Amino acid sequence: MDHSLSTFLSGCARYHDFIFFAKSLDELDELGETNSTFLMIDGATTGRFGAPTGWIALSMAVIKENDRLVVCAIGPNGELWEGFPADGSSATGNIGIGEHSWRSLAVVEGAVYACGMDRMVAIRTGRLKWRDISAPPAEDDRLIIGFERIDGFTSNDLYAVGWQGEIWQRKGNRWRQIDSPVNANLTALCCAEDGLVYAVGQNGVMLKGCDDRWTEIDTGLSDNLQDVRDYDGKVYVVTDFDILELADDRLLPVTLPDGEEPGTCLHLLKAADGLVSLGLKDVLKLHAGQWQRVV
Repeated sequence: MDHSLSTFLSGCARYHDFIFFAKSLDELDELGETNSTFLMIDGATTGRFGAPTGWIALSMAVIKENDRLVVCAIGPNGELWEGFPADGSSATGNIGIGEHSWRSLAVVEGAVYACGMDRMVAIRTGRLKWRDISAPPAEDDRLIIGFERIDGFTSNDLYAVGWQGEIWQRKGNRWRQIDSPVNANLTALCCAEDGLVYAVGQNGVMLKGCDDRWTEIDTGLSDNLQDVRDYDGKVYVVTDFDILELADDRLLPVTLPDGEEPGTCLHLLKAADGLVSLGLKDVLKLHAGQWQRVV
């Protein structure tokens, strides 16, 4: 399949070689027509599944429900798309919660969570059904605040980060705001296997910690850090154009075969057996200790 005429929007991965993603057609983008087409890479095969939409799929997640895979996507205004790879069908709806922009999806203990501006959070309860579990909104409407990313160690220990450096934790059914050592916008976080939360954001900002104990990592970078994921005891970060590995509190570029440059990056997708770097025009995967190009 020719990927040169389209742009990757978002994605999720079941395994390193079983990847779902949304793309927009460049010719429609040039006409100002928002669009998303949904595809999957299964080994050496690429194919479309489900119906396209007239909105941008900002974020995606995949779960196994009743012995079949369900791929979920969300748009900025709460638009929902659910695709079923087994038969190629899909369904659409709207989350119907809040009045602000949604930003991303995450899977924690087999459940899909969504987060967005004004500290909106929701949990998927069934096919195209969601329940509001938002954190307290801003008391001052003039403040621009909200969550960019959510993750959790368990469903009873969730973290969310976002604008103004905000860090929130949900223990059981109660949200609380944690004192943050930074005020830069935080764009992503992951709850890692080492028991720490890693968060990244604008101008090279990176934090690590949990509960009320947080420290800033001096990355020495001015690039916006777009995503962070852990795999096999290591933590990886991406900018728009680079994949970096955290080693001794330093971010170092990863090595690709034959000295190849990563190209566009932007998103890191965690799979059961590796990681996937998804950029606007490039897909790379980490498996068995090696990064290699997919697209």
